[in-house]
Amino acid sequence: MDNADDSLTHEVYRDTQGIVCSHIRGPISPEQARTVGRQIVEALEGQRPRLILVDQTQAAIVTSRETRQVSQSMVSQMNWDRCALYGLSNMNRMIMRVILRLTGMADRTQFFATEAEARAWLLEPRG
Repeated sequence: MDNADDSLTHEVYRDTQGIVCSHIRGPISPEQARTVGRQIVEALEGQRPRLILVDQTQAAIVTSRETRQVSQSMVSQMNWDRCALYGLSNMNRMIMRVILRLTGMADRTQFFATEAEARAWLLEPRG
């Protein structure tokens, strides 16, 4: 792995509203994608509703086939109620749309331009 990747910070945490937040900064290696995925799976345990907010405003374009495969594998292990992604490049949005369709999670996921829009959608009451 390139040492430049080691200095970048990707984080996962549960915020005060009960949303599992993930921030991807810079390039992400397959192992980093696996680690972030595992952290999200763990953070979702026992949560109701299971809400995820993904910030990719500082993410690099995912060019590695292995990273895309790991991401698909990790998404298939998650069972969220709603997931909102924002700040994606056109390429990353296209990649995520394919992954979401392949894993059956596309109907529970939306893309947004801003964090405020994404949070509003996640927190709007559902019947």
